[in-house]
Amino acid sequence: MRRLLTALLLAFAGTGAMAQGQACGCEDVRDLRNRICEARAAIAEYDRQIERIQRYEKDVLRKPLQYTPQLYEERMQPCVQEAINSVSDSGARKGTARTNNACNIVFDQQPPTRCIAESLGAHERFHQLECMERRRVRDEQSLFAPFLSMFEDTRAGQSMISIALEEKVAYRREIDHNLDQLRRLASSCPRSLFEIERRGRREFTIDYCAPARPRPKPEESACPQPRG
Repeated sequence: MRRLLTALLLAFAGTGAMAQGQACGCEDVRDLRNRICEARAAIAEYDRQIERIQRYEKDVLRKPLQYTPQLYEERMQPCVQEAINSVSDSGARKGTARTNNACNIVFDQQPPTRCIAESLGAHERFHQLECMERRRVRDEQSLFAPFLSMFEDTRAGQSMISIALEEKVAYRREIDHNLDQLRRLASSCPRSLFEIERRGRREFTIDYCAPARPRPKPEESACPQPRG
């Protein structure tokens, strides 16, 4: 039932995003493409983290590894950020967003463009819906839960793998949104914005990510290395 509700809400959220699509113009092509490449790098790193956690759970813990803010921020997020940095276009405009414990989407700094705000929103709307569902379940358990949950991390009680899987879906939502925008823009923007150099030829494509740059050496990396 929960997944059905989430799917229906996502369908309506997607419709709203399409209606706001005109926020992106030709000047946003580079930014949209960069967000796609960063999202794909993040997804690949979450896959790597999931494999590491599964091995740890099987060989050592013998149970699911539970989420804590410290575990996520110190052991998982630095690895994801490192992967993002390896593909990020230094010339693209960027922004950040998050979903807080009250399930509101928050921009700590104003995004540089409406298009970037929309891209970030496509990602955060999935987290928002998941947050609202977790709060709904928690609020049904206690008379005082609706007041307490405003200050509690709604991800408490989740496994680290479930948190990583949620992030992967959110990034895929953003990729799909941005590809839709690039397809629309490709029909009206200068062809040069969509051309890349490959094998000595200029090719037209809306979907291209340059090879990732080398990541820091283990001794220089903020990403914790597996033990043993």
